Amino acid sequence: MSITGFRLPAAALLCATLCFAADPDAEKLWNELKEKRAALPGFRQEFEYSHSYRLPTGDQTANAHITVEFCQHTWREQWAGSNDRTRIFDGKDLVVVDEDGGEFERVKYNSKLGDPLPGVYDFGEIDWTKSAEVERRSCGLSSNHLCVLFDLRLKPRNSTSGGETAQMTSGAAKAMVDLETGIIVNQSSAQAIEIRKKSYESDTSYFLKRVNWDAPREPLRLPGGMREVKALSHWNAQRVKKQLAGKPAPVFDVVDVRGKHVSLEDFKGKTVLLDFWATWCPPCRADAPALDKLYQKYGGKELEIVGFTDENRAVVEKFLKAHPHDFSTVLTGENEVPRTYEVGILPTYIVIQKDGTVSSAVDGDKGFGELRKLLQKAGLAIE
Repeated sequence: MSITGFRLPAAALLCATLCFAADPDAEKLWNELKEKRAALPGFRQEFEYSHSYRLPTGDQTANAHITVEFCQHTWREQWAGSNDRTRIFDGKDLVVVDEDGGEFERVKYNSKLGDPLPGVYDFGEIDWTKSAEVERRSCGLSSNHLCVLFDLRLKPRNSTSGGETAQMTSGAAKAMVDLETGIIVNQSSAQAIEIRKKSYESDTSYFLKRVNWDAPREPLRLPGGMREVKALSHWNAQRVKKQLAGKPAPVFDVVDVRGKHVSLEDFKGKTVLLDFWATWCPPCRADAPALDKLYQKYGGKELEIVGFTDENRAVVEKFLKAHPHDFSTVLTGENEVPRTYEVGILPTYIVIQKDGTVSSAVDGDKGFGELRKLLQKAGLAIE
């Protein structure tokens, strides 16, 4: 089944919600639809997802294909796109799974607010004094079900990721829900976020592409043979070579420290070198002059270099002021990047061929000469 989606920008979402008076019957209907959805024997939905950020340094957008499965109060959420990941709730524990690495990590959640939900169904706490039913219309599904469109005002809440706490200071959402089954067909949300005393806007949208009523039929569980870890392992050169060599490189669409838009898709036809580094890393500092010379000679023509670091902006800007680079430096803390690029050994270099496939990777402590060989192998004619 496929449907026609809808999208509203952040300002329109927030304004639309604030302009509606309280609807005392909306909360009752919302809860009735939740009960209908929970009573379903099992179903699978596929969504196209988009997440846009409005940052002081520039805008960025991440896209993904999301599959959500429900069965008997258990669910699984699989992401494929800019940030591949899988989350599973087995009715008791919420876990994030790295199936390639055979690992899983337990995630804390506030049980007082009820069971956790996949992103498309997770609105946090809704302020029903400022929320309302807007209209009823065809869902656009082949079943010709009728849908109800809600305008929702979201209560402020905090979230923690990577040891940092972000506060959603204001938020609004539109949700189109199937009146017969309770499943969400479309939803768009807009939120104002504060983190490290800085503010930005976040817009998300989910558009249902397909729904399958035949699966699953058994409660969803963690795959067998997985080992529990406190935190999922970072990637390194060895794992990149083993799992990604010869395959398309995970795409990224980011904004660098200077506010420049940087996308892997724009580099087709060039050899690309991804440099994972930190200001405190002695081998990174040792390799930096050679990288600069390499980029000065081949950059923009046959070669593109993109640096990634997880340090904060103030530290990186101070370092780059004293040691400037002509190529882009990306702050992973201010961008959504594929988990593949959450590298744990520094420096690490990933070489991408002109056709967009991963050629190889190397740890920086192997010496810069090894990197030159990889670049030559990927098609860069280094003298």
